[in-house]
Amino acid sequence: MRIIVAKPAGVQCPSLETLETCFNSNPDGAGLMWADGDQVRIIKGFMEFDEFASTLKALGDVTNTGLVMHFRITTHGGTRPECCHPFPLTDDDAALRALDICAPLGVAHNGIITGMDTDAKTSDTMAYIRDVLTPLQRMAGDLLASDDAMGVVESTVGSKLAFLEPDGAITTVGDFIEDNGVFYSNASFKPAPRVWRPTTPQSAASAWRAFDEWDDEPTDGDMFDLIARLPYASCASCDLAEECALDCPYCSSESEAEYNSIVDYWDDDENEVMAC
Repeated sequence: MRIIVAKPAGVQCPSLETLETCFNSNPDGAGLMWADGDQVRIIKGFMEFDEFASTLKALGDVTNTGLVMHFRITTHGGTRPECCHPFPLTDDDAALRALDICAPLGVAHNGIITGMDTDAKTSDTMAYIRDVLTPLQRMAGDLLASDDAMGVVESTVGSKLAFLEPDGAITTVGDFIEDNGVFYSNASFKPAPRVWRPTTPQSAASAWRAFDEWDDEPTDGDMFDLIARLPYASCASCDLAEECALDCPYCSSESEAEYNSIVDYWDDDENEVMAC
């Protein structure tokens, strides 16, 4: 899981408090890109929020600047500055790993892309940009202007993207949440309450047995297996299921309700918000 924060030109930047919430919910590195009129400038690899905040402050007033920020949780490629987003659209591995670079087009991703050629230093997003997006750009001439090319992107990525162009234009793929003119790829920009989700002892026990069977640090496959055992149909498409699965049967994020139209009601006996 991770979050994209896409701020169009003419919209006020989210507060540092909101951005710190994003970082705390997605603490494995951050980056940002902004449009300068000629190119997209990308700076990434902030492993502490203070480093990120200092760089953002140094940009001054960015109200009239197209700006995309990204906060990461590691899936593939390891927790390293080079795997932070955003990325230039290129098939050059060195450029994809660069911590400070300019490009004609930048991109950030939220989700997991399966079937990519990843390794210890290459994330699924890096591989997708290198092996899918860049060839599409070469074939289409202008990726974002080609309905056919963007149709391929939507059908293959299965998650969310934000592209930034030098003139500040932002193109998103997937469902984003708009808040005060800023677009967020999930709800982890908000402090999330702990919401009890009703379950049965048998289904909860099944999920916890999966957890107890792990001898070492859980792999992606272990996490997907645990999510599959959870008794809530909504978890299968929840952006944050991988993170809150271990809190079963608590929901760690509001996004589960927002994305899956779960009905909340007040339970007088428990004095808690329930989800059904």
